[in-house]
Amino acid sequence: MVRSRGDLGPKLHGTTAVCRTTPPPPPNPDAPPPPHRCILTSGPGYFVAEHVTMGDVARLLAFFPVVERPVLDATGLTGDFDLNMTFTPAYVAPPNLVGKPLANADAASGPSLFTALDEQLGLKLVRDRRSVEIVEITSVKKPSRN
Repeated sequence: MVRSRGDLGPKLHGTTAVCRTTPPPPPNPDAPPPPHRCILTSGPGYFVAEHVTMGDVARLLAFFPVVERPVLDATGLTGDFDLNMTFTPAYVAPPNLVGKPLANADAASGPSLFTALDEQLGLKLVRDRRSVEIVEITSVKKPSRN
């Protein structure tokens, strides 16, 4: 993943979120509301994140069915960001939620994931051949009771 232009896209900006990593304190009507837990979530046609790094964004993009390969952050952007991107997915979930995603008949009706990345975030995915670390799990056992 690289930058597609010199500036950030209109839907990508430095974070304004204040995140907590512990459970919220008991409510106190005299205190300001506690910071919210930051998010990184996506679904069919959207990708929303608060207080995330470009590495976090790259890792999530790898799971989109149209990408399905490791994505490395080569943007050079440091710090934390907020983003809110919408697109028309190339694939939709199968009716029984089991099996491979199905091609979206409406995919041409809006921006693809790749177009949205460029136009809304100022980022793009480029193919590159590099070595990446992969973890292979060869067996799994239930833990014994201690």
